[in-house]
Amino acid sequence: MSNDPLELTESAMTSLYHLDIAPHLAFVRFREGKPVVVSARGALERYRGRHLPQQKLSTHASLTDNFTVGNYLEGIPESAGWSTAAVPVSARQKRPLGVIILAREGNKPFQSDEKAIANSLARIMGAQLGQMEALKQLEDAYDGTLRALGLALEFRDHETQGHTKRVVAWSDQLAQDVGLDASMRKYLRWGAYLHDIGKLSISDNILRKPDKLNEEEWEIMKSHVVKGWEMLSRVPFLPQETLEVVRHHHENWDGSGYPDGLKGQDIPILARIFAVVDTFDALYSPRPYKRAWKPAEIIEELNRLKGKKLDPKLVDIFIKRITSPSGKEVMEAANPSKTGVRA
Repeated sequence: MSNDPLELTESAMTSLYHLDIAPHLAFVRFREGKPVVVSARGALERYRGRHLPQQKLSTHASLTDNFTVGNYLEGIPESAGWSTAAVPVSARQKRPLGVIILAREGNKPFQSDEKAIANSLARIMGAQLGQMEALKQLEDAYDGTLRALGLALEFRDHETQGHTKRVVAWSDQLAQDVGLDASMRKYLRWGAYLHDIGKLSISDNILRKPDKLNEEEWEIMKSHVVKGWEMLSRVPFLPQETLEVVRHHHENWDGSGYPDGLKGQDIPILARIFAVVDTFDALYSPRPYKRAWKPAEIIEELNRLKGKKLDPKLVDIFIKRITSPSGKEVMEAANPSKTGVRA
């Protein structure tokens, strides 16, 4: 079963269409109080994505308990003389989600068995749509919480403003270019929000030190990936893929990175994707200890890091993206902040 409400809607409407109760169908949802056709079959197909013309259908139709016969297509000329009905689609506690409109030519009353079948399908559709929407609201809450955590470091020292937003956007774009599915992209987005959360445990005299770190300080700085991983391992809804981004985004393709010295494809794919993007943003953004690099310099450096720090295939895909017309526009619009901390 798909987790996409639109796919569920299409599947339900296809099932209803094949039951031959009515050849003309529309699933209507209310946007700003107006009925909009989300899915349709037959003569109503041309209204998909549009308001039904001269339609007096209101949310009241979605509050009825069952199949209701009525003139629901008065703005459609060819529907004159058709038999039409509305079936409410509701979630739990009768929360209205929309209305299914059924129509067929001629004065052919709907029979009790047809009404029962349509009501049953609408109830199943409502229960599943309601569950999906509740899950979406929960995931939106997760997303907002994790984004706030990721921004905490930026608010703490005002030195990497915009970094989180940029790396999340570029990571998602690269993940799409690689062909990752929606779930993996979500896990990567969460990892991008949280990748530096372990730096909250690093003292300011190290994190914000303007000079080069000594060996002891550098070891403390490198510990942020493990500390972040340990902190987030206690969050029950975070998947392993997200935790891997946090722990392994400083691993290097040639095995010289930290904390575990992973090499090549032993480094999780989401961590490899994020490493490319994080490196790009570190070069692209001005920091107290460096200027922002020019695009040509960035591309030269990314190519130099192929097979050393970064996955060669991912670098090639990313360079193709940032040198495309749309990529250049995004780079220019990003306008990174003037200051920052060590990556």
